[in-house]
Order: sequence, then C-alpha cells, then structure tokens
Amino acid sequence: MMLGQMYLHPNGQIPAYEWNFSDVNPPVHPWATLALYRAEQIARGSGDVDFPQTLLGKLLANFTWWLNRKDRFGKKRF
Repeated sequence: MMLGQMYLHPNGQIPAYEWNFSDVNPPVHPWATLALYRAEQIARGSGDVDFPQTLLGKLLANFTWWLNRKDRFGKKRF
C-alpha cells in the first residue's frame, strides 16, 4: 500500500506516517516485501514471483531517494 501511487512521491520518498510527510522511517520496505514473499512460500508451497518484481522499481526509487537525501556527506551511510 505504501508503495502505491497515492503515497509514494515521484522522487521515491515514502512518508513515515500520515500526519508528517516530511519525516521518514528507515528503509524497511524491502525487508517487508521479502518477508511477505517468504510467508507466501511457506503457506502455499511457492511464492508469487510477480509480487517482488512489480515492487522492485519502486523500492529502487526509494533507495535512491535515501542515498541522495540522507547521505549528505557522501559516505553512503544513513
């Protein structure tokens, strides 16, 4: 839901919570995507490969936003 058109900014920023869109949370969305995929693998015997593939571009956009926004000193640390 947070990676949908309604919440994801075109520059890749995902809001931390609904009342403060300028604040951000750590980039945990890739881990959540992987956890959902693995949970489905366990529950159904196979995972829906299309699910992580459709989110990859949006997750990469968010990662790029993090590198450009939070890495002010160029040390590739958040």
